[in-house]
Amino acid sequence: MAQAISIEAVASGFLITVPQIEGPVAMQRLLVWAFLVSVSPCDACDARDLIAQHEGKRSCVYTDTMGHPTIGIGYNLDQSGAQEAIDSVGADYDSVRDGTQCLTDTQIFDLFDPSYQRAVSGARAAVSSYDSLCCSVQNVMTDMDYNLGNSGFASFTTFIGLVNEGSWAAAAEDGRNTRWCGEVGSRCSDDMTAVAGGCGSRAVV
Repeated sequence: MAQAISIEAVASGFLITVPQIEGPVAMQRLLVWAFLVSVSPCDACDARDLIAQHEGKRSCVYTDTMGHPTIGIGYNLDQSGAQEAIDSVGADYDSVRDGTQCLTDTQIFDLFDPSYQRAVSGARAAVSSYDSLCCSVQNVMTDMDYNLGNSGFASFTTFIGLVNEGSWAAAAEDGRNTRWCGEVGSRCSDDMTAVAGGCGSRAVV
């Protein structure tokens, strides 16, 4: 016979009480797990698609909005270590920089992945709540670090503090008021819309 019961479960350090639901115990357990999945932080967030959407993918050198020669998925050829990175994917730095050599898709993604991993590490170091954020917000942290660099993103102390507090609307408003936002256009609009959406009612610690 079906019974109405309430179930308590613990997820990510939070005690969750599921309201009484009529139905078999198996169905109620299924509902609990569905609820836990919906409120638990993502274990495998991946911002690669978001970054590629914002940066685009170009095989040959171009000048970015800050005046830097750039190639692939937003790879700045002026940054420290760029020559070694280009050499490591089997291309000639000087030829790539002067536009006489372009990169293959394989070379572009080989160049992108180490930069992406540095952005993940940089965002994690700057945002104490990084690993507990839902993917929609965590990916924005990584996207911003990729675009700004580790030190540039870490300098957004007010924005980062508001994210750590879970003050989503205030964080988004602060981000929209930065000079960076005016420089990157739709990237900022996309990112701050995601931040404003937040991670539901789950508190960030």
